[in-house]
Amino acid sequence: MATFVHGRKFDWEPNHDPKSRNFRAVTGVMSLRTSRRWVLRNGVLDQGEEGACVGHGTINAASTPRMRIILPDPQKTAFGMYYGSRRIDEWPGEDYDGTSVNAGCKLAVEFGLASGYRWCFGVEEVAQVILDKSPVIIGVNYLEDMFNPSPLGLVSVSGAVAGGHCMCVIGFYRNGLAGLGINEPVFCVRQSWGTSFGAHGNIFITYDGMNKLLQDQGEAAVLEPIPYASIGRVS
Repeated sequence: MATFVHGRKFDWEPNHDPKSRNFRAVTGVMSLRTSRRWVLRNGVLDQGEEGACVGHGTINAASTPRMRIILPDPQKTAFGMYYGSRRIDEWPGEDYDGTSVNAGCKLAVEFGLASGYRWCFGVEEVAQVILDKSPVIIGVNYLEDMFNPSPLGLVSVSGAVAGGHCMCVIGFYRNGLAGLGINEPVFCVRQSWGTSFGAHGNIFITYDGMNKLLQDQGEAAVLEPIPYASIGRVS
């Protein structure tokens, strides 16, 4: 399942369950907002050469104030999420690399980080959820040219498939970002490769680029916060 490219290990695997369409994250009218960027409490994580992207993407999504959870050691928890996800994912055994976004979300509920999770279907639903509700965990094929972001973090969604990768989409700008010279809708995505990659750990993907990634077997999930009565610290 795992592949190594440019010193990175890729091992996200897609899992599209038709029943997921019964759990859509978008149910209301379109947002009146035109931009939003979510703050993450845990800083920029780094999975190193380990293929623990699902664990890191899930922990990034769980670290917003909306989720009401404080993680004493988010880096350690992210690796624990990855290893634990293989215990409950769709493939038998645990002697392999990689897991699914679905398994990461299930484990977030099991760990008490979230009360549940829902799904986005298509790039516009991802945009709407970010504007109105939450960051979004995505599992997509990572392409070769995306290894070379511009100095401001913009990536070109082109080239051969390097492998499957999980990331957390934390922002959306409907009118683009003048500071980046982008005059079209664009997403801000938190990577898990440390602060030296992209713009201090973030990359920017245009609306059309994100649409391309999601249409190629991509998946997008949203964690639901735990009730106030259940708030606590998670180790």
